[in-house]
Amino acid sequence: MERTIEDELLPFCRSRQITVLAFSPLDTGLDNLRQLDQADVLGQVACQVGKTPAQVALNWCLCQEPVVVIFKASTVEHVRENCGAAGWRLDSEQLKVLNQVPFRRRRPIERLMRRMARRILQRVGRNV
Repeated sequence: MERTIEDELLPFCRSRQITVLAFSPLDTGLDNLRQLDQADVLGQVACQVGKTPAQVALNWCLCQEPVVVIFKASTVEHVRENCGAAGWRLDSEQLKVLNQVPFRRRRPIERLMRRMARRILQRVGRNV
């Protein structure tokens, strides 16, 4: 089974008290998330909590300790919707269900480049 960022990076950052910055996590848009979410899990959870799918997706990011989210908005309405992702939390069952959906599939070249970058940064870090 392929390891994901949640399997490796987030636990590493938690153990070393490193904050992860999720810059514009919805930049590719909800349409891409919906294409990968064949069972509409994101929509189902949004209905359960009375929020929009974008708010649920942003809140999922906020629930991933130690992640801080910086979102992009082009209109006042968009800012208001994004702000609706704060001040509440998905429960553990909702997080579990969302974590099982493969929202992002990295291409083999991207996985290779990330692995190489991680190894280089680890070596540089040891030499500093």
